[in-house]
Amino acid sequence: MPIPKSKGALTALFERLGATEPALWAEGAAEEGESELLRFLFLREAWRRVQSESDHSWIDWHVDMAAKHPAAPYSQLGKILERCRAAGISDQDLTDMARCHQASMIFHMCYVIDAGPDNVPDELEGLMWGLFQVDEDDRPLGDALEALHESVLATDPTGREMRPR
Repeated sequence: MPIPKSKGALTALFERLGATEPALWAEGAAEEGESELLRFLFLREAWRRVQSESDHSWIDWHVDMAAKHPAAPYSQLGKILERCRAAGISDQDLTDMARCHQASMIFHMCYVIDAGPDNVPDELEGLMWGLFQVDEDDRPLGDALEALHESVLATDPTGREMRPR
């Protein structure tokens, strides 16, 4: 299926994809090409892995898992969450804290993709990587998406760019 080229069709597409400012994304896509659409899609998928600000069920899940499997990887999270609740910290505060940390991780991982590794031996100096659209044989199509980290906050599904409610 070909990607639309007109601003109107792109705006409709970004709206269907859930962009909070579809016209702005469409304008960028009309000027920059499909890389803006790919940028949005990648970051939308990353944000889908961030805890919803209105769903606190994750807390009970981690507390229950820690009780059932106290030596499992990440079980300390359930134990910490249980202590936080006992100390009077609300589920909303815990969820907001988790969201901030998760969004920050998206930003930092996108920055790593954009900038390449730090502190490498001299023979690896200049080593870079990138995020590419690939064909059915896993060969890159076009240029790598650049400056992903710059679009992380703009793709916050709440539209608040991780600012407080």
